[in-house]
Amino acid sequence: MQMTIDAHPTYTVMTIGGHITWPDTDQLVTRINQMADSPRGLPVLVLDVSHVSRPGQAAAHVLAHLMRRQRHSGHGRIILAGPTDPLRRILNRAGLLGYLEQHPTLSQAISAARSIQ
Repeated sequence: MQMTIDAHPTYTVMTIGGHITWPDTDQLVTRINQMADSPRGLPVLVLDVSHVSRPGQAAAHVLAHLMRRQRHSGHGRIILAGPTDPLRRILNRAGLLGYLEQHPTLSQAISAARSIQ
């Protein structure tokens, strides 16, 4: 799994690529918690998943954690960029798909993030 983070004043882009395995979830959840607990917080997260090669239940676990953090904080927004059909099927089976804003490309997701006041 590869991960990059690009913080902007009003949103953060986290790009994940490769195969997300169960051991990877600890690294992802730890990094998400660090960002959310920072003074800046994590008001808008653009999660670029277009390069995830083989999504599995581990990916759904990470997104469920993100959603719990968002609900616990009382604010924030998660925007998925480039979710593939296999990932959408997994998220749908997990009951998460309808709760996540999705855009086909990263540039569209960033435009949506920038429009948030």
